[in-house]
Amino acid sequence: MLILCMLLAGLGAPAQPATDADVWTALIAQLRVELGSRGELVILTDTLPSREFHRLSASTRESSLLKSLTERNAAVGVIHDVQLPPKTRLGPTDSMMRPPATGRPFFDRIDWAAFTKEFPSGMVLRMSLPAFSEDGTKAIIYYEATGGFDNSRGSYLIFQKQQGHWVVVDYVGNWIT
Repeated sequence: MLILCMLLAGLGAPAQPATDADVWTALIAQLRVELGSRGELVILTDTLPSREFHRLSASTRESSLLKSLTERNAAVGVIHDVQLPPKTRLGPTDSMMRPPATGRPFFDRIDWAAFTKEFPSGMVLRMSLPAFSEDGTKAIIYYEATGGFDNSRGSYLIFQKQQGHWVVVDYVGNWIT
């Protein structure tokens, strides 16, 4: 019995499975670092469908993760809208909001005058569902953030799990206005 206890103690805790909320939280934290203290992030509760992703030129970098990401997000907004889980952690000045009614391109649906009055230096953040590598050590997510016509950015972010935390290790297809 003593030997069995010693063997089990040597195994350590089982690895926690990767979750969407973990990667969304890491993305929000990364953008918070990039933005510094300049304003609020207003995160939309509905995820971004792959048909709205910025298109990449042919690339072999992380091609299997990119394919998984596209496939996972293909039906978003067509079959159902996926909501960000409550376990997604936000910064102290960040908030979530439901997206405006459908019918026009997304950024045309926002009343920017009302938005900038409520969030003077805020940015609207849209995120895809993340996709994970088979071994659960890498993840990819696509995001778009905008604070208006000439203040937008987006990218595919590659994360790697390091010491229990998701860390950005690469950017693919960055764009900015």
